[in-house]
Amino acid sequence: QDTLLFTPTMVAFLGDGVAVWDRDRGQVLGFERDGTPRWRYGSKGSGPGEFAGVTQMAVDDQDRLWILDADNVRISILDENGRLVRAFPIPNVGYSDRLAPLGDGRALLMGMEPVVHTIDDQGALLSSTPHPYGGYAALNPLSAYNRALYDAESDSTVFFFYYGGGFARTDDALTQTAA
Repeated sequence: QDTLLFTPTMVAFLGDGVAVWDRDRGQVLGFERDGTPRWRYGSKGSGPGEFAGVTQMAVDDQDRLWILDADNVRISILDENGRLVRAFPIPNVGYSDRLAPLGDGRALLMGMEPVVHTIDDQGALLSSTPHPYGGYAALNPLSAYNRALYDAESDSTVFFFYYGGGFARTDDALTQTAA
């Protein structure tokens, strides 16, 4: 079995292994932690089971891999064995390229607009709220490249932005870290 990775750009710990997004293959590949191949899913394209522009992979509390394909405007969810659980179109909320599973079948969805959307694992839009950092809309689009992390224990979400050479975080103020 061919295990050559052409352009691995994302990795997520999934079950007792890892999932790797290979941009040039247009595939997600599953490996044991020792590197032994387990499964592969997808190919390049725009049809069912195909990927064009994956921008985020994240694992939820049910050990499912959420794959956000911004170019195909679709989210695919795989189980830990690389089998498709479901795929659905991203709700009509504008360009979305960031995803953070919250647990309980929900996820945050963000793009370049100053809005945070909550969706469920069926593709339904549950809510849309203004971004917690008021200055988000004023950021240069290149600076607004963002990440969100959810802490279930404290039921809080922290948003990170790539901002001038280092990551910054917002809790009512944007603080730049060392580059």
